[in-house]
Amino acid sequence: MERVNPNLSKLKLKRSELIIYGMGDFASNLCWTFIGGYLTVFYTDIVGIAPLLTSILIMLARIFDGIWDPVFGGIAERTRTSLGRFRPYIIYGAPFLALFSVLSFTKFGSGRLAIILAFVMYFICGLLFTVVNLSYGSLATVMTTDQDDLAQLSSYRMIGTNLSSVLITAVTPILLSYFSVGKEPDARGYFLTAVVFALIAVPMFWLVGNKCHENVRPVESETKVSFRTTFKIILKNRPLMLLFCIMFIGMLAMFGRIGTLVYYVMYDLKRFDLIAVFMTLPSVGGIIGIYFTKGLVTKVGRKVMCRIGYLGCGISLILMFIIGQVTQFKSITMLIIFDFIYGLFNFVMPIPMAMVADAINYGESKFGVRADGTSYAIVSLSVKLGSAFGASLGLAIMSAVGYIANQQQSPLAQFGINGVVNLVYGALWLLCLIPLSFYPLTEKRNNEIGLALNKQREMIDLTENNLSKQSHVSQFRDKSSYSDRVESIHAMVAGEVTRLKNIRDPQSGQPVLGTGFAILPVNGEIVSPAEGKIINVFFDGHALGIRTMNGTEILIHLGVNTFQLGGAPFKILTTEGESVSVGQKIAEVDLTMLREANCGTAIFAIITKCPSGDIFDMNDVKNARPEQVVGGVFTKK
Repeated sequence: MERVNPNLSKLKLKRSELIIYGMGDFASNLCWTFIGGYLTVFYTDIVGIAPLLTSILIMLARIFDGIWDPVFGGIAERTRTSLGRFRPYIIYGAPFLALFSVLSFTKFGSGRLAIILAFVMYFICGLLFTVVNLSYGSLATVMTTDQDDLAQLSSYRMIGTNLSSVLITAVTPILLSYFSVGKEPDARGYFLTAVVFALIAVPMFWLVGNKCHENVRPVESETKVSFRTTFKIILKNRPLMLLFCIMFIGMLAMFGRIGTLVYYVMYDLKRFDLIAVFMTLPSVGGIIGIYFTKGLVTKVGRKVMCRIGYLGCGISLILMFIIGQVTQFKSITMLIIFDFIYGLFNFVMPIPMAMVADAINYGESKFGVRADGTSYAIVSLSVKLGSAFGASLGLAIMSAVGYIANQQQSPLAQFGINGVVNLVYGALWLLCLIPLSFYPLTEKRNNEIGLALNKQREMIDLTENNLSKQSHVSQFRDKSSYSDRVESIHAMVAGEVTRLKNIRDPQSGQPVLGTGFAILPVNGEIVSPAEGKIINVFFDGHALGIRTMNGTEILIHLGVNTFQLGGAPFKILTTEGESVSVGQKIAEVDLTMLREANCGTAIFAIITKCPSGDIFDMNDVKNARPEQVVGGVFTKK
């Protein structure tokens, strides 16, 4: 089974980290929502592809994209780099996504070659969007294990989504008009608009990739888990499958209404001037709703808030249907108000995404495998399927009741349009309540699972090679390529200093592996080896995590195999989040109790993380007093 980086930070995320994470979906939408809203028009009106062929090409790309999602999820969760598993795909994938989003709005001449190249560009863009956006979505599940932070991340993400939707709705027509040569949008207008959105998106993606860190990082297991086994486990994960159903139905309702709302305003209300108002209000309402309810999610409970949100969305749309029919679409003010109220209840949208992390923890607890990338890919697939088929469902119903394009609609057709946009999609929102009622994970159960997993992750075997693999930190080999010391690491206790490999497990006889050093103590008074912040106090008190001012993370482990002692020999004198200085007393250890339990008494300073490019080296010190410099972190020239 995979276990997690033992120096996992338990600190709550900063507000700046939450805001920066929300920028990721803003950036994604600049690329993908522009494609979703305008690519079909570009293909039919600019490239000259027939509407039927356009639909077929886009549907084929979506089908393959759906297959690619879980495949890439499996690849990403098996990736191991110093940046983590998901961040590299965001940092290095973003420029390629931006490039191909621009190429998707590039006209390559005319004829068959233009059609082939247009499809190839869109196809590649879809694959790259999965690489970047799926990695971005999965990043939230490894940034923190705190339930409130997970809810906040999803909320800030949805705020970014809605803000970008409002921006794209308002700004795109202006940009198309400004960049086009004539009065109507042309190839130049679409191309340069895509360039503007791409240039804004890339720095935002880079900010996310560099500032949002992966704190939940699996250690490589000795037994590799195959893709096939992973998918079997995913399908057995009942909470995850229920979330798939909930989000698929919700996306059918949300994207279906977005795709058909224009017909309602044009043919039922007959107010072309209000198209932007009705299209924008739900997004504005969503931003307001999410902002004012994000603090309630953990207090009231995710499942309860979902129930309120789905009821609110469904009832508000059904009331819009009734008001439209009763007033014959004359009460525009009331319809605008309820369109906004519907948007307020869209606060529900980020909550199921936050629940994905709970389902992942459930799967790890039950099956012993943390399949976060694949799990998120499955949920992402529900979003893509919902967005692909939502509007198609509405258009099929509208056609069945007599809708004819660009014609005066019959009373039956008007009823059908109103029924689709408000009644059908309102009913779909209410339908989300059925799978939600079977969702088994409560806040209490989530906390129990999280607590059990964290305890399990903190059972560190210092003799496993996994520990050294995870750190991505090395001892010096060639000093000539490194500059002077940038940070000193001091002794955390008085005693004999030795390299980790010289310490052996008293029970198994295996040497300790990793990067750092150990001290055979003469007493049990433990002090901080560096100036920094306490990021983790392990449940049983047998270890602490410190993040230094330079960003180096140090695991202070008290003895060997001491997690099994239940915390009795340890007295922790600090708390998570507390700033500590060199030599500040942070713990006391009863060495006699360790010896009686046949546990090693060595105190370890294991470097689990260094800033990129930095490396650790030890001084030639045999016996150290507290605060004496034992080693240091160096950076490349």
